[in-house]
Amino acid sequence: DQEALSGEIVSSEANAYDATVETALPTYTSVVTNVNSNIAGFWQAVPSLYSKTTKSYPLILFIHGIGELGTEIGRMNCCGLPRHLRYNTFPPNFNVGGANYSFIVMAPQFKVRPSAADVQSAIDYMKARYRIDPSRIYVTGLSMGGGSTWDWSAVYGQNAAAIVPVCGGTAPTDALCKSIASKNLPIWGIYSYKDAVVPASWGTTFFNTIDKYNTSYAGVTKLTIYSDADHNTTWGRAFDPVSRVDGYNIYEWMLLYKRGSTATPPPTTTTPPPTSPTTGNTAPIATAGPDQTIPASWNWFPTLNANASKDPDGYVAKFAWSVVSGPSAVTLATPNTGATQVTGWKTGTYVFRVAVTDNKGAVSYDDVAITISATATSATTGSSSSTGGTTTVAGAPIAKAGDDQSYPKSWNWFPTLNANYSTDPDGWITKFAWSQVSGPNTVSLATPNTGATKVTGWTVGTYVFRVAVTDNSGKTSYDDVAITITNN
Repeated sequence: DQEALSGEIVSSEANAYDATVETALPTYTSVVTNVNSNIAGFWQAVPSLYSKTTKSYPLILFIHGIGELGTEIGRMNCCGLPRHLRYNTFPPNFNVGGANYSFIVMAPQFKVRPSAADVQSAIDYMKARYRIDPSRIYVTGLSMGGGSTWDWSAVYGQNAAAIVPVCGGTAPTDALCKSIASKNLPIWGIYSYKDAVVPASWGTTFFNTIDKYNTSYAGVTKLTIYSDADHNTTWGRAFDPVSRVDGYNIYEWMLLYKRGSTATPPPTTTTPPPTSPTTGNTAPIATAGPDQTIPASWNWFPTLNANASKDPDGYVAKFAWSVVSGPSAVTLATPNTGATQVTGWKTGTYVFRVAVTDNKGAVSYDDVAITISATATSATTGSSSSTGGTTTVAGAPIAKAGDDQSYPKSWNWFPTLNANYSTDPDGWITKFAWSQVSGPNTVSLATPNTGATKVTGWTVGTYVFRVAVTDNSGKTSYDDVAITITNN
């Protein structure tokens, strides 16, 4: 009985955590009840000794992905933190800074994507029924839930000790970042360069902009971008208690912080990075992109893009673009982000440099030359080649249909086909055309002539889809992607 478990709330710091160390796994149960109009049930984990103690406990509020929306609460255990609780791989105790902590966890199931108020309502529900330490409330989520973590933080972030958005499915805006920055939050964001659903550049923009608006808390914000994980495996790794970055898993990292200055490591306003790798640290690999030549008559100018940069033993923490040379003074719109627009071009050759800093302060550089020509250039011609479902014509765009994927039908969630990572080395992309190559003849493509299209009518089986990508010179390349829906 939840009311019986609630007991007396202990507010004294001296009694907040007694010497009892949890060794048994937490009690993990589902609760079917209307928390609010958007929550008809949730999973909860409660420390096994909860009823025998009087201390308060840290709370983790976990927000699921789009595939778990609805009222079939069993689907919640497929992914993220609930999966580790379901399969008994979530530790009963975490020792951080010489102190022992055990979490209360709530994983509500939302019917539709939650508002910030929906998430706060769930937190208030748990605070009313359990001895929750109000200075140690943590919010995290994956994909849609990572996006909702950002959304909630912009409104209620002052109520949290820290947040961990993973593959956060909300695009950054200046207003959103400014609001989050005002909440004085430690933040650990986790993304991946190979994520075909949520671009890693969103994470870079979030952190650069938040740090810009709150420089005093830049020392307690942390961005990890995996180089070798897709959308699903990113959150699989992030929520695994054995997965650590800089010595901490996300749960241990959360416990480094509490709401209030006494236990939060003092933020710093200056962190001068070294100009070379520190001992034992490999410098990042800076990639400013290929050199390009663009006729002025096209009236189209490229975006500088270093988001393909990576760090082999950590993650990229900062970008800084600068102009090395050129015929005119150009303006870089966002020089401290991975990708920036440039205005003020004239004919001639420009050289831009990007400085890429990793999480341990090592810096690497790369230059890119952009030539704006006074006359049009002729298209490159050549023969076509085809290997493994990809066909490219010399001088044509590079078609990218995304990684092959597999999903259980029981998740009731299906991917969006996405070819927006296709590129053209000597021009720009003008057209996309999606088609089905093989698989059950049950699906419909909502917008087949766009870079990304939703697909409906899925059933169990393996589907192969092809995207045709055409550039401004009329050349076309193709790429295939396989999507498997399994019967479980």
